[in-house]
Amino acid sequence: MFNRERQPLFVRSYRATTMQIIRTFIAINVPEEIKEALRELIASAGGHPGNVKWVKADNLHITLKFLGNVTSEQLPQIYEAVEAAAEETEDFQLVTSNTGAFPSFKRPRIFWIGVRHKGTPLISLAANIEQQLLIRGFPKEERRFKPHLTLGRIKEQRRIARVAEAINRYSFPNISFQVSGIDVMKSQLTPRGPIYTSLKTIPLNSAE
Repeated sequence: MFNRERQPLFVRSYRATTMQIIRTFIAINVPEEIKEALRELIASAGGHPGNVKWVKADNLHITLKFLGNVTSEQLPQIYEAVEAAAEETEDFQLVTSNTGAFPSFKRPRIFWIGVRHKGTPLISLAANIEQQLLIRGFPKEERRFKPHLTLGRIKEQRRIARVAEAINRYSFPNISFQVSGIDVMKSQLTPRGPIYTSLKTIPLNSAE
């Protein structure tokens, strides 16, 4: 059997340099109707001076699991884990709800839109993905899963109070949408903001 530890140094070095590093997360992407509502919200709050890095509407999503930097060789394991979790979940509906802030509107770090769901399919799906990835050696997320759509991240607290008040008062529409698949996403960081690309869409186990 070929022993990797006995490979010549130049072989291992070449393997390392050709291995691609990919910033990765698993997400539910949302329909255009919600993205348009986000554009309206940002336009409404944008007139208030503040230091917020708003999420581009096309990047709007619900993060199920952030993996960070992984290698291209790890992607098949990630796909396998998500497929195993998806097989246990049938299509389900989500509804957008109120706006919010982490940790609070008094001193916000992140603005978000809440998501309502009937029963536990979304929570179970996230938990199953976490478990399937853990089985395959990926570290577990210790924070409790709180489904949301990130609107923007506060760059500094100066002059943020009026923006926070505007977001808090904004009545975001209740938009219902069907979830029939999840995406393994690639995040490419650029000076103009991140570019998100779906590496693979994995369907849920639709009821016949």
